[in-house]
Amino acid sequence: MRIILTPKHPQWSKFVWRLKSELHCCSCKVDGEMGIARSILESMDGMDVEGTISFFRQMGANCNAEICELIDEYSFFVRQEKEIDNYMLCGC
Repeated sequence: MRIILTPKHPQWSKFVWRLKSELHCCSCKVDGEMGIARSILESMDGMDVEGTISFFRQMGANCNAEICELIDEYSFFVRQEKEIDNYMLCGC
C-alpha cells in the first residue's frame, strides 16, 4: 500500500530536511516544477508520489519553493498550538 506523505507521517522530517537541503541551490520555476520533491519522494520506500504531489497542490504549492513555504507555515502553526497548550496547562 502506497502512503501519501503528510506532516503527521514519521518520515515527514526526513523529507523536509532533504527538500530544504537540496533547494538552497536551486530556483523555483513558474511552470509548476516539483522535480526535487518528486525525486526525494521516489527515493522513500512506500510513498505514493503522485498522491503526495497532489496533496501539495491541493494545499496551494505549485513548485518546490512553495512546498517549503507550506512547511514553514505548518511549523509556525504547530509551534503556536504548543505555546497555547502550554499556556493553558500552566493555569496562567
